[in-house]
Amino acid sequence: MIESIELTAYGKFRERRFSLGPLTVVYGPNESGKTTVFDALFEAACASASRRGQVWTRLSDRYGEDRLFKTEGGVPVFENAVEFLELFSIRAGQVSIDAENGGSWTEAAKKSLYSHGFSPAEIAAKLEKRASTSNSTKHQKNLNRLNFELAALRVKIADLHAREASVLRSKERLLELEAEIAGLEEKRAGFDAELSGARDILEKHKLDRAAAEVMHDRDFAAEAVRNESKLKELSACKAEGIRDYDVLLEKIAGTERVLAETGGALTAAGETLERLGSERAYYEEGLNTARSEAAAAVELLPEAARIISRRNGLLGELPVKTRYGLWAAGAALAVLGLVIARHTALGYLLILAGPAAAFWLDRLLFRPKDPAAAQAREKAELGILFGRWTGLGHGKEKIERGTAEEVQEILLYYKAIPASFEAALVNNNNDTLAAQEAIGQLQSKTQALAGEKESAAGAAAAWLAAAGCADRDEYLARAGRYEALEQAINEDSGRLKELLELEKNSCAASLLTLLDSRVKELEGRGARPRPDADRDITAQEGRIRELGDSARALEDGINSKKLERENLTASFGSTLERVPEELNELRVTECELEREIAASELLRAGAEWAARLYREIETDSAGKFALLAGNVKKLLERVLPLSDPEITALDLGGISLRDFGGDLRRLEQLSSGTRDCFMLAARLVLARSARGEEPGLLLLDDPFASLDAQRRAAVLTMLGDFQEETGWQIILFTKDASLRSALEQNPRTVVCLLD
Repeated sequence: MIESIELTAYGKFRERRFSLGPLTVVYGPNESGKTTVFDALFEAACASASRRGQVWTRLSDRYGEDRLFKTEGGVPVFENAVEFLELFSIRAGQVSIDAENGGSWTEAAKKSLYSHGFSPAEIAAKLEKRASTSNSTKHQKNLNRLNFELAALRVKIADLHAREASVLRSKERLLELEAEIAGLEEKRAGFDAELSGARDILEKHKLDRAAAEVMHDRDFAAEAVRNESKLKELSACKAEGIRDYDVLLEKIAGTERVLAETGGALTAAGETLERLGSERAYYEEGLNTARSEAAAAVELLPEAARIISRRNGLLGELPVKTRYGLWAAGAALAVLGLVIARHTALGYLLILAGPAAAFWLDRLLFRPKDPAAAQAREKAELGILFGRWTGLGHGKEKIERGTAEEVQEILLYYKAIPASFEAALVNNNNDTLAAQEAIGQLQSKTQALAGEKESAAGAAAAWLAAAGCADRDEYLARAGRYEALEQAINEDSGRLKELLELEKNSCAASLLTLLDSRVKELEGRGARPRPDADRDITAQEGRIRELGDSARALEDGINSKKLERENLTASFGSTLERVPEELNELRVTECELEREIAASELLRAGAEWAARLYREIETDSAGKFALLAGNVKKLLERVLPLSDPEITALDLGGISLRDFGGDLRRLEQLSSGTRDCFMLAARLVLARSARGEEPGLLLLDDPFASLDAQRRAAVLTMLGDFQEETGWQIILFTKDASLRSALEQNPRTVVCLLD
């Protein structure tokens, strides 16, 4: 994934860096530079592609040859710039695939689209689950919770209105209490002087006790300083830090497993190569034998044909046309007789004599006189032919048959055998080359994995060295000591924090210095830590209580009035200040809950629309995403099985289907929103199929201009699900504030603002 791109000198930008995420929105008005960022990302993705053609000429004309940029993170590699613009980028108003001229996207489709891709049915099932209103679903539970919180919040708002009325009544009572307390305070002033002396003595006793407490706190602070120093020494060894080292060990183990698997595959490929070599030797030996037998068969085939022809009579070796000629001559004499019979009786003689002579000569020349003698002669001739076969170095049993026709058939068979061996040798050569190529690839992979393993081992050693440990056990031992010391510090942290806050210090060292100086100060004031300080304090406090007994009734009255005043003041004052603020906060929260509920309902509606869209894709075009390996017409008939498709060419204008009214309409004549939704889904599947398992990148430049709110919500849900499933990086360029707000609801969205 591209984590960021810095445009050093690219168009209007100079030293401008943009952070990117899995789903990024580049937002800005017209002429803010969105196209420049789009072109820079396109050039980064197609850096290894051929730089010929109008695409690169346009970039050079617009930005010059000295344009500079750099990226961070993994940049997906695309080898064909035109294919990237057709498959992996969508500009405004160009959602539909440009198939009119049979662009390179069609070639990509023929190669891999319809044997890969994801299932619309599976995505539709997920979206239907998201759109469900069942209380068992997570999103519906969340929606129920939000509705419950909204109802409870509205109850609180009503309660605050009631409290506001109560405040006004409390204000009147507060004014009455102020007057009563003022009178009682005047009476209390006489007791203050008498109690002042007793309190001075009490303060001296407290000074002694404070000295003892400060000394105890000083010793505690000194122990905390020592513990912090030890903890700092062990700070490099923490238990959670071992995870990084374990990750390196797991990487080493995983590399070793893949190395073992690659070694097994390499051994199997070597065995396959050896087997192919053995097969080649067998085929070559068989080819030599077959060629020898074929040569002998070619030499003996004419003899077999002559044996068959001589079976037909005394002059059976005469050409077959000779026999036809005899009958033709007899027929000619008969025709001549018919012609001259009009003038002389000799014609009738010719009519009878011509066919009779042809019949007699056929019996004489072409019909065997002695069938037994002919069979004996044929057997003797076959014996001579078998002898010639044996004389050529071949076994008699290979061609020995009962009749000349069977011998002729087996000779033709041996004549054709060499072609089979030659074809087998060609296939063997192709398999051998493929096995050698596979061995080379496996060897390269083995070398790369060995390098990865060595790199991981070096990183693990460097990690231990940075921690100052010899091995993992030593690290864990130091981590254990660190945790024990940290636990002890945490146990004392409450008291230490209390002392730091009380003394307004930032660290234990400064607290120790302060407490040590305070001990010395108290000793200079005459304070002496002693064990009976608490006893003297208790006695003096008893004296003070005795002095207060006479004024207790008055004190109780004052305290009662003050308590009532303080309660009213606290309740009235805090309520008076908080009620408007709380009302405002609750109303803001109410609005947020209502907005969150509306957003959840919108997401559910969007998921419902997207589910219907994917169900339509599954119903009307599932076949297109399952098969195209050479039969485009058959594929598109499966894409729209219920709409009677008619296909004349592989372009949008060549595809027609029946609408709900039964009329046959071309795909381009349907509504633009429906067509763009369908084509966007098709492009996603097409891009993913053409990309395979490699990381992908999609650049979308305001592609939703023709979509209404519901369809746009469905498309955004479709894009979110696609990004989550594939892990591709999707970057969308827009000037639409509402589209940006919709995308910002996704926590994974990163927004890049352009001025």
